[in-house]
Amino acid sequence: MNAGRRNNTVMPYFDFLLDRLEDFGEIAGCTEEEITAIESQFQLQLPEAYKDFLRLFGRESGHLLEPYAMTIDNLQAHKDEVTDMYEGTEPYDILNFSQKGFFFGHMDDMLLFFICNGDDDPAVYLMEAPEDINAYESSFTRFIELELQRDEEFPISHFLHSPVVFFAQDAPSIVTAGDFKDLAIRARVAFGICCLEYAISHFQLEELNWALILPLLWSYTADTVNTAIWGDQIAERMPSAILSDYPFDRKDIMWFELDTYEQLQQLYRQSNETVNELIYLVFRIGTQDLHTGVSRHSAQTLNYLQKIIRLMHENRLELPVITPFRQYPITEYNGWGRPFTREDLSNAGYKPANNLWSTTATAIAQQAILTQQVIRYNDFPAPPVFIAGADVEYDKYSDLIAGAIVVLERSTLQVVAYATHCMQVTFPYIPGLFSFREMPPLLAAWEKLSQKPDLIICDGHGIAHPRRFGLACHMGVTLNLPAIGCGKTRLCGHYAMPAGEKGASSPLLADGSDEVIGAVLRSQTRINPIFVSIGHKIDISTATSVVLDMCREFRLPETTRIADQYAREAMEAYKAAHDTGQSH
Repeated sequence: MNAGRRNNTVMPYFDFLLDRLEDFGEIAGCTEEEITAIESQFQLQLPEAYKDFLRLFGRESGHLLEPYAMTIDNLQAHKDEVTDMYEGTEPYDILNFSQKGFFFGHMDDMLLFFICNGDDDPAVYLMEAPEDINAYESSFTRFIELELQRDEEFPISHFLHSPVVFFAQDAPSIVTAGDFKDLAIRARVAFGICCLEYAISHFQLEELNWALILPLLWSYTADTVNTAIWGDQIAERMPSAILSDYPFDRKDIMWFELDTYEQLQQLYRQSNETVNELIYLVFRIGTQDLHTGVSRHSAQTLNYLQKIIRLMHENRLELPVITPFRQYPITEYNGWGRPFTREDLSNAGYKPANNLWSTTATAIAQQAILTQQVIRYNDFPAPPVFIAGADVEYDKYSDLIAGAIVVLERSTLQVVAYATHCMQVTFPYIPGLFSFREMPPLLAAWEKLSQKPDLIICDGHGIAHPRRFGLACHMGVTLNLPAIGCGKTRLCGHYAMPAGEKGASSPLLADGSDEVIGAVLRSQTRINPIFVSIGHKIDISTATSVVLDMCREFRLPETTRIADQYAREAMEAYKAAHDTGQSH
């Protein structure tokens, strides 16, 4: 440990620290030459109290202060962040940040600064936005002193370096240094989610609709979603955002509709502050290092993890056993750690909370992930020649389902290939999740096709779906194939009726907004319209044109009509074979 490179320099402002420097861990101070260089770089005279701080902690601030990013290698980044975001705003100009303001650290997502006005020990301010600036402490030394006093109540130094006993599964748990600072970011997120699940069970909140948030939180650890997009999705679902005084505005919400917003409101109102705060802290761990990358042991995410454990400790909540998380070290994948699922943790010893994870929740989580992979523009090298239709047939008297795919040559509508598959239904009847019932037989039929198509039209919807992920999206993304949804009835959205002649269309708009999610197409004159939407790798104009071209004589495209015929025949054949004891 280097106690500041003091060179016998007297530091009256921080005499109260000199007897406890060992508590800080590894520290290193600046030389007088380095302090002078900082003043030259920022063209201002630093306060004497802050200079004393730099003499002790300017190079390495130790574990007690590391979360605040107060070392000299962070100073320019703090200034650049403020300049890029806030220069030209009225508060920025009034406080004359460009000349006098000095940003020395951050606290959560707020910046810490003082004004270099000749005061040797200036007041400290917090800035969250130009219009949100608040006095924080009366002096810089008072700020350091009080932060260290807060640390003593639940010290991060002890959290990182000394064994601490917490309530845990089955027995008290000993938490030590390596348990957390050596965990990858994904493992830290997972630990936070597990704490959240335990809190939900402890407070007997299992009956609430946690499928609205838990599956999406877990998608972070599995790496099935871009982490930046994950951050955007979770930010929109934060309790603070949902419970704010602002009404729902579809223009400001990208990832869900009004009905989900109302369900989230109900969820968070019936929950409690501890659970809602845990959701926020998991979000902060997952997003803290997105733009800067993971450096060293990611002190700020450890700070958030400390807050999670503090909440658990204050409420006498058990902690998850740490062992399953140790298999995901921070040394892998640039600090993020290799991907894993909730099931992987369960297999390694994590005991999940009861009644929080369901088939519905898993499917909704998959929809939320996969919908991000839908391509809404034309992504094929040439106009499609071989066009497929996909349809299923349900048996009225059993749980049998038959899937059929037929491939037609576009110009002649000649059948060039078809395949079917019959099986037992493997997914329950849940509105909005029909694709999970219908995909298994359709994928099995796909594997049997002798001629693969250039494009597929599904008897169902694409993005014209409450969660923007219907059967056509599911097929298209899974098969990496241009796909179109063509439904007989509207599933969601609103529209104006198109004109009566064949080829007329009107946009299908999302409920509560002007987002176009499909087209209402008059496929035959004076016949009820059909509902066309993007499935994958195609735009709505091209999708509408292709469907209209396939509707030669009837309301539905030939692909759907013929696939429906093959599906019904396959069901009859399967039942006949079953009844006569023949194999299928």
